[in-house]
Parts: sequence; structure tokens; C-alpha cells
Amino acid sequence: ETGLAIDPALLEPVGRLVYRFPSRDSWSQRSHVFVYRAPVTEPVETEEIAPAWFGLDEVPYERMWDDARRWLPAVLRGGTAYGSYTFGDDLATVVAESPGTPAA
Repeated sequence: ETGLAIDPALLEPVGRLVYRFPSRDSWSQRSHVFVYRAPVTEPVETEEIAPAWFGLDEVPYERMWDDARRWLPAVLRGGTAYGSYTFGDDLATVVAESPGTPAA
């Protein structure tokens, strides 16, 4: 989506998230979270995304999925993200969350 070229060998796994959408099960999924600490080229705008860089205190969580504000701050500060998030009937609001572990 961004046009960034990276070396997959330098991806560092830092999390695994489960998303549950009981009212639309086809949206339910597992996601893996990685960080990349090597230099990258500038991203390019595509039909999918208009990329932008933000400082840690400027991340626009209000424009992201509801779960992001619950786990992304820890990852951006060097932590990990393991857990599950259940979304309500509106398909946008987290109504339940459970912590997870790296072994789960």
C-alpha cells in the first residue's frame, strides 16, 4: 500500500492480535504485529493510502480502528501487543478485550 521496500529478515515480531466480529463473522481474523527499525525510503501515496509520519504524541488514534489506541502506544514505545478484541454490532467499537500471551 505504501510502496516501501523492506528486508523481511529485519522484521521483528512483537505481537499477535485476534479480532472478533460476532455480528459479521467473515471479518474476524488474526493479525501479527511487526516492527521494522532499519531505514526506509519515503512512502508514496496510492489509491489505498496517503501515508504520513507522526510523532509518538501525535498519532491520530481517533482516525484509526477502535482497538489501535489500546495496543499501538505500547508497541510504538518498544513493547508488545498480544490480545483479542471483540467489536460490537456497529462493527467499529470494541465491546470486550482480553489480554493474550506470546504463547497463546
